[in-house]
Amino acid sequence: MGLLLIALGIPVYLISGLTIHKYFNTGKLATNGIYAYFRHPIYGAWIVFIVPGIVFAINSLLGMTIPFFMYAVFKVLIVREDNYL
Repeated sequence: MGLLLIALGIPVYLISGLTIHKYFNTGKLATNGIYAYFRHPIYGAWIVFIVPGIVFAINSLLGMTIPFFMYAVFKVLIVREDNYL
């Protein structure tokens, strides 16, 4: 299960990164590609796929709290980022 989540998360992360890299110097918001479907796909890839996948792979019950903590922290940071953009 952990490897499956990681295998799903890495492409989402890479596609998101390549899309945002394309728009970074243009001064425009990325609103097409994966950004047309998800508001923050880079954060989502880490919170939903990659970190839980790593936690499942190492079989850590306590580690399952990490994605919830990350969500709370990113929720605060996302507001600041959205206001900046």
